[in-house]
Amino acid sequence: MDLIASALELDPKAVVEARLELAEKYLGEAEERIVKGDAVQASEKLCKVVEECVKALAQHYATPEHQAASGRGGGGPSCWGRLRGGCPRCWGSRR
Repeated sequence: MDLIASALELDPKAVVEARLELAEKYLGEAEERIVKGDAVQASEKLCKVVEECVKALAQHYATPEHQAASGRGGGGPSCWGRLRGGCPRCWGSRR
């Protein structure tokens, strides 16, 4: 979503709203998975809910982490996974 929002120069408020809508979608999918008894898939969807909410809050409050992840922090482009230590594409650059 960050790449698309940046390329299209979307309004930051619209991007935050889109993230929250996406989080709601994932929450609904998680609820469906719980009803079906698929705890693993439900937990993965819930992780996505939290991820999108954290990103929305970070963007809303213009945190340094958001600016770095979106490439606006002065240190060059990065990614959210790198900031939280979990992006396989970035593991090589940390070694």
